[in-house]
Amino acid sequence: MAFRKKSEIMTSFFHDIVILQECEILEKIPNQEKVNSSLWIGHNQNKGLAVFAFNNYELKINPLYNEAYRYIIPIDIFFNKEKQFTLFAVWTMNDSINREQRYIGQVVYALKEYESLLNDKTIIIGDFNWNKIWDMRKKKLNFADLLTITDSYNIKSLYHFYFNEVFGAEVLSTLFLQKNIKKPYHIDYCFAGSYWHEKLKNVDVGKPEKWLSKSDHMPLLFEFS
Repeated sequence: MAFRKKSEIMTSFFHDIVILQECEILEKIPNQEKVNSSLWIGHNQNKGLAVFAFNNYELKINPLYNEAYRYIIPIDIFFNKEKQFTLFAVWTMNDSINREQRYIGQVVYALKEYESLLNDKTIIIGDFNWNKIWDMRKKKLNFADLLTITDSYNIKSLYHFYFNEVFGAEVLSTLFLQKNIKKPYHIDYCFAGSYWHEKLKNVDVGKPEKWLSKSDHMPLLFEFS
């Protein structure tokens, strides 16, 4: 939150697309001179989901977007005015009314609805707020259900693909709960279709000694050739 106080992060790296959770409305954020295209979805002007595009990339929300899954946003990515692929920006959260649709369940419900958009170029990226280690707590629609969908389209988690790790036994953590180094979890992911597998050059997870002063979530960076 309060991204306006640390927005220099956005332009301090070379990147094409940035997905940012818990972000305030775009009007509050300085240092957007290099941003080519941006969008923001939220019901609280201090805490929404933002996406920024640079280097002639352009963002357009796909016409199939359903606000029932507010923070799982299908975004068509254009480069020099030509559509390249569809990216799902993700930020899951609790649902006190429909418990099946809490956290990972939101992604499962959404991808079932958006199944026509899933293909070899699809990217699904963001804060899933879930790890396979918690599946036993959630009897319906857990991480295994998500993998059933993604596996059927050969859509893989690029972190696990790159480091050859299994779900639930990740070495690197993406969250340090309440900025506590003793409470590490891996709950942020980038799933991508087969088009991206051979193009993947590098995966990097931010180090807590560098990032905890800014956020309890570590940034995930994915580089393609």
